[in-house]
Amino acid sequence: MITIAEQQVEMYHCIPIPDGDWRDIFDTQAIKMALLHNMIIRGFNSLLYYSGEVQPGTKQLNSLLRYGQENCKFIHHHHENEETMYFPFLESKMGEGRMSSNVRGHEAFQKAFIAFEEHLNALIKDPSKWDVNAFRQKIHDFMPTLREHLIEEIDSLKSSEIAKHVNAEEFMEFEK
Repeated sequence: MITIAEQQVEMYHCIPIPDGDWRDIFDTQAIKMALLHNMIIRGFNSLLYYSGEVQPGTKQLNSLLRYGQENCKFIHHHHENEETMYFPFLESKMGEGRMSSNVRGHEAFQKAFIAFEEHLNALIKDPSKWDVNAFRQKIHDFMPTLREHLIEEIDSLKSSEIAKHVNAEEFMEFEK
């Protein structure tokens, strides 16, 4: 009999890092964003993987659930920074609405993502309700849409397009 820990777990591939010069401020916009997005993907992949190795009533389960909460907080923080600082800066230089597809991308996975957060919070309150398959399904409910958004957002940060509208000094000042 195969245990839950031995089951094949569906994971999500990371985003290829865009080509470019890591020293060029325009090239690094997409490069750094891809790296941040891969941190998000890997965070949820690790939740999927390690969820098969924990049991109700253990410190390992509590640690996994708290780690899941931190992954969710990271996404909220990342998207809030994009929507309140990064995208407005880019739109002030490139034109209003240029980043609106990215904001719509944030909205596209929210319902299922919030359901996952609520599931995490319920499990923290009552870990006896732990069901690895339900936990994994909650992640699978939002991850395909989230991953697609993460890919599309990289495409909106093409260095050649940004460099037409923003000069390097403005970017360096913004990034301080």
